[in-house]
Amino acid sequence: MDVLVAGAGPVGLMAAYELLRRGVSVRIVDAASGPATTSRAAAVHARTMEVLDQVGLYEAFAARAVHGKGIAFHADGQLLASMDARFTTHATRFDQVWFLDQVITEQLLRDAVTGLGGRIEWGVRLTGFDETDDRLDVTLEHADGHCEQVAVPWLIGADGGHSEVRRRLGITLQGDSSETWLIADADLDFVDPVSHDRIRWVRTDGATTMIFPLVGDRRWRLLDTADVNHD
Repeated sequence: MDVLVAGAGPVGLMAAYELLRRGVSVRIVDAASGPATTSRAAAVHARTMEVLDQVGLYEAFAARAVHGKGIAFHADGQLLASMDARFTTHATRFDQVWFLDQVITEQLLRDAVTGLGGRIEWGVRLTGFDETDDRLDVTLEHADGHCEQVAVPWLIGADGGHSEVRRRLGITLQGDSSETWLIADADLDFVDPVSHDRIRWVRTDGATTMIFPLVGDRRWRLLDTADVNHD
């Protein structure tokens, strides 16, 4: 094994895929018991589409995503305006945003990894490592409680916001949480039909909610901010 990848989310899976494409042997572990079933990120922008195109995954993603075409504004049950929009002014042929649940993104990347002979080991948590001149001695804890010692030349820490790899290296997570968001993925019905291809700002009773389409004819994500005291 040349590289150990800790974390089977989008970052770890893409890193593993690119290594496998180049003939590098990879082991992928993730502390979770299995793939995520609830969505997180849901938008794919031009630069990501360019990367997917470069690595041979564009068509697979394009076939699953909702292709965003514009923005619409609603108030008190009335459509105020709807416009088609390019989502980038840069020199790229990918001028839309895609809406794609992270659950599906990860599934497509897992398919790509397994298609190259890769395998994901669920329920295996990286709990520590020691560095020497030419390797890392990594401790992996399995779901049944037993620990495994592994010596690897390279380690990729893609183990999320609470990364054990980053913590042990003393690297802080940049940024802050200044807002609390309320998020719901729901099947919606409308009194008047609306196209399932654009971001919609909906204002009613003095409050505004943003909704955008997800995969599935009636599936939408609803977003709003909540008033929370962070002190």
